[in-house]
Amino acid sequence: MKNYSESMEIYKYICYELRLIRKDKKLTLADVSNDVDISVPYLGTIERADKKTTGLMVILNLAKYYDVDFKDLVRNAELRMEIEKTLEE
Repeated sequence: MKNYSESMEIYKYICYELRLIRKDKKLTLADVSNDVDISVPYLGTIERADKKTTGLMVILNLAKYYDVDFKDLVRNAELRMEIEKTLEE
């Protein structure tokens, strides 16, 4: 089950990264949800990583909307995860 927990961990950081990008761009949940055509509650759930599964297309669409390369999104999430793990040790 280690792979599943690792996958969930990076997923959580990707979701958090999406929230940070949105806030950095000074966009509200309503702004983004309207433009990307998803509901505000669903976007909030994604950003909190409360939803255990989010379609890849939704994450790709959000990255594209934020004008962020998907690889960079994942790379930044992995970096943030490693930093936090190091700080916990």
